Amino acid sequence: MAEHAVDHRDDERLRQLLAVEQRLQALVQGAQADASRRIAAALAAIQTAHQSTLIRITAMADERVDELARWAAAQTIGETGEAT
Repeated sequence: MAEHAVDHRDDERLRQLLAVEQRLQALVQGAQADASRRIAAALAAIQTAHQSTLIRITAMADERVDELARWAAAQTIGETGEAT
């Protein structure tokens, strides 16, 4: 019967390791939630800036919009007409 004696120190060590694992999981979940909030805030800021830019472009005189469109097309396909 002595061979099957339980070492309570091992039980305590396992409880400690479980507590550490649970804390690490909580930290990871918190970090993931924080990252999700930051990404959502960044996307919202990008969308706001995009909408603001579109409003400003729409308010420009046609000649300026045409010039901007030509510049954007040149940046996209290059001055030679080939895609970059």
